[in-house]
Amino acid sequence: MAEELVLEPSIRDWVLIPLSIVMVLIGILRRQVVIRARNLRTATTISDDIKRFESFKALTGVTVVNESFAS
Repeated sequence: MAEELVLEPSIRDWVLIPLSIVMVLIGILRRQVVIRARNLRTATTISDDIKRFESFKALTGVTVVNESFAS
C-alpha cells in the first residue's frame, strides 16, 4: 500500500540544491532591501525634523526680538 518516494540523484543535484540556494539568496536580498528602505525613510524623517527645528528656532528668535522691541 505505502509506496516509498524515490528521488533520483540527478534531480536532487540539478534541481533541488540550486533551488534551495536561490531561495536563501532571495531571502537575504529581501532582508537587505527592507533594511535599506527603512534607513532611507529614517534619514528623510531626520532631515525633515532638522528643517522644522531650524524654522522653529528662527521663529523663536523673531519672537524674542519682537518682545525686546515691544518693552
